[in-house]
Amino acid sequence: MNNFIKKLLAMRIFFSFVDAPANTSYLENKTTFLPEPHPMHVDSIKCEFCQNIVSIIERRLNLANETITDIEKVIERICSLLISKPKREVCYKIDEDIDEIKNMIIGGLDRREICYKMGLCK
Repeated sequence: MNNFIKKLLAMRIFFSFVDAPANTSYLENKTTFLPEPHPMHVDSIKCEFCQNIVSIIERRLNLANETITDIEKVIERICSLLISKPKREVCYKIDEDIDEIKNMIIGGLDRREICYKMGLCK
């Protein structure tokens, strides 16, 4: 087979792949390639993540003596980096209710109690 025919066949094979429609039906979550957690685990993921974020807020309020505006920026940054849908939902809820969370921390509630009051732990 001469080189011309080999190139012609190679080009035909290449263009048959390029022109074929891409099958993306296997991607359920269009934003990431990671599967969502099993529904049985979502509540525990939300609860644990809520407690982690509340502890960050608590440390920054008490130890770093930061303003609520500075803490909101940190929380927004964390939210923007999350891939997991349940964690994003928790993060955005905490960001919305950060003033209330601050008042609960000042009132002496621990992170677990705060997350229960917010409905993120059951």
